[in-house]
Amino acid sequence: MKPNDAPSPRYFAVDGARAVEFAAPMPGSSAEVLEHLGAAAYEGVRTYDGSCFFSLAEHLRRLAASCHALGGGLAFEPDDVHRALVQAGALFRIEHGVEARVRIDVCRGPLFAVGSSANVVLTLSPFRGVEREHLRNGVHVATTAEIRRERAEVKDSHWTLVRERHIAASPRLAECYEPMLVDADGRLLEGVQSNLVFVRNEKLWTAPQRVLRGVTRDAVLELSPEEPVWDYVSIGDLRRFDEAFLTSSVRGVVPIVRIDEHVIGSGRPGPVTREMMTRYEAHVEEALR
Repeated sequence: MKPNDAPSPRYFAVDGARAVEFAAPMPGSSAEVLEHLGAAAYEGVRTYDGSCFFSLAEHLRRLAASCHALGGGLAFEPDDVHRALVQAGALFRIEHGVEARVRIDVCRGPLFAVGSSANVVLTLSPFRGVEREHLRNGVHVATTAEIRRERAEVKDSHWTLVRERHIAASPRLAECYEPMLVDADGRLLEGVQSNLVFVRNEKLWTAPQRVLRGVTRDAVLELSPEEPVWDYVSIGDLRRFDEAFLTSSVRGVVPIVRIDEHVIGSGRPGPVTREMMTRYEAHVEEALR
């Protein structure tokens, strides 16, 4: 099958240490299907060479923390999930010739609706990397105060459906690269699928609280030669900053050149952002060896 023919998405139940594929029990987006299956907590990763994953242990620890916070006896076996991920990712790469974007959901009960007693779903869809134009020229994002997360430290599966519906209802949000969440005071928090980092005088600035602790953001901050500044950036302060970028476990580091109508710095990806892109890519490559 050619890469362009790769389906999106494919679903697998984690049955012990095996990845057992099943058909979606209903039509709709993956968020709607997972809501139907009772998904509670989730994580997102991507494959490298089909069956390798960067910082997977960190992601599974964060998934376990989300399960604990949500309560209801949510639990999973990390080693089983890891082995099933390797199987599903390798199969996807062999059959479709592309890497996979992977979502891991822990459900509130067994997946009896699809004939399984498992409670973990792997959703795989094609990942072909971030567009070169976006990495070269940067992206435009839009802010929203309408999409709120009740508990920023928890990756709640239901919230993905909420944000999907908000974005679909707003042409402004649907057309931008990614919506950015702001609080009632106009402080920029994070993206709906990423963390947000600003640059001022070569130092990295990022929100100290009320955001998800990002695995990729942590790695980028550790790779920076300068100590980060843990402080909020408001919309009214954007003119004081030289650069901005988002961090995501699936996409890595992506430069931001405009937020709403505000041009960031020169309107081009800056030197610190480019340096962090290079450092992060080298870090991932070294970690996967």
